[in-house]
Amino acid sequence: MGLRKGLFRHYASKIFAMVSSLNLCFEDFTFIDFGSGKGKALLLASEFPIKKIIGVEFSPELHSIAHRNIEKYNNPGQKCMFIESVFLDFITFSLPHEPGVLYFFDPCYETALAQTLENIRRSLQEYPRQIVILYVSPVYERLLDMAKFLQKSVKNEKYFFNVHEGAVHAAGANDKTSAVGG
Repeated sequence: MGLRKGLFRHYASKIFAMVSSLNLCFEDFTFIDFGSGKGKALLLASEFPIKKIIGVEFSPELHSIAHRNIEKYNNPGQKCMFIESVFLDFITFSLPHEPGVLYFFDPCYETALAQTLENIRRSLQEYPRQIVILYVSPVYERLLDMAKFLQKSVKNEKYFFNVHEGAVHAAGANDKTSAVGG
């Protein structure tokens, strides 16, 4: 995977801490990595009984590496066999209409994250369902904190990640305000 063993173990510990902090029936959820790079998070997430795993990457080089890593991944602890890498700018990615764990490891600039949050809000409004956002190295944390459809449920200082849960409530289902701000 191109990482030194110690760094990979730290990254794996971080992923396991984040996903383990979620009180979910994983079999009902799709894990989506926005800016999936070489696919490390996808492979580590496959050790949980998640319904399916999707990585969204816009770099052709990184997408190609992720695709190869997925093809040759062989781990007896793997519980999810449906892993795919999609070559796409995640701003244009359409969320599946099912519960999701959305994973962001500081993948983009502020404007791209704001647009992605707006897309998530619209998708939730159109197809209400449970979503959980795992945001690692939360540089633009305030965008998620300002998003009216999200509520922070975990702030982990040790591994430097936040968990936000998303919902569009019946009273706000027709709310046309943006995801960030008013």
